[in-house]
Amino acid sequence: MGDLFTDQDFEWEVLTRPAALHGGKSMRARVRRPGLPETERDMTWSAHERVEIRRARCPDQRLKNHRAGAAAPGHDAVAHHRERGFGVAPTPWEDRPMAVDRRYVALNDAERKRLESFIARCSDADLERAMPAGWTVAATLAHMAFWDERVRVLFARWEREGSAPPPEDEVSVDWINDSAKPMFLALPPRRAAELAVKIARETDRAVERLSDDMLARNAAAPQPLNVVRATHRREHLDEIEALLR
Repeated sequence: MGDLFTDQDFEWEVLTRPAALHGGKSMRARVRRPGLPETERDMTWSAHERVEIRRARCPDQRLKNHRAGAAAPGHDAVAHHRERGFGVAPTPWEDRPMAVDRRYVALNDAERKRLESFIARCSDADLERAMPAGWTVAATLAHMAFWDERVRVLFARWEREGSAPPPEDEVSVDWINDSAKPMFLALPPRRAAELAVKIARETDRAVERLSDDMLARNAAAPQPLNVVRATHRREHLDEIEALLR
């Protein structure tokens, strides 16, 4: 547990021991993007699928390597950069300027347009459909909006006050989601859907406009704010569209 691998161009951390499913034909484990608790999810692979796992390093060494702008042994610079949520790509020479990576802008745009298209064709009955653990489609969209808005608000405060947000208490994520669920469920379904689009647009604009300096400071933080909002949206849109098929 704590080992790392790359999937869909992102770095993932393994949180649980893989469990065999379907008579050993597939494997499942709980994973998340390092330092980004809102991305936590179950991931399943075919048993014959090859997954390259990299052993976890000491957290202090990972942070030290990151702040120095260097990749750790056995960990290439691109992969090291990905696990920080994009922002600044390390370069081999300390005296060279850091190259700002803004690929996240295109990724966010693509998943936001997917969200807009989905909501435009979604009926009120679709939005009211039940999902696991007492959620509905509309409440899940409101949940997506909540985590988008959190990133926008924290970056705005960081820029205004000049100090980074405190490290997130990852244990709190579950109770935050559970506490917010009744309020999400109380929203009129169509209003929740419209809010998801509105906040996605505002958040995407906010993270696209971040200065190179702010992206560099975020990338150097122990727990960077996730500018790749596409990851969370993709996860839930995949779940919702599978349900409605």
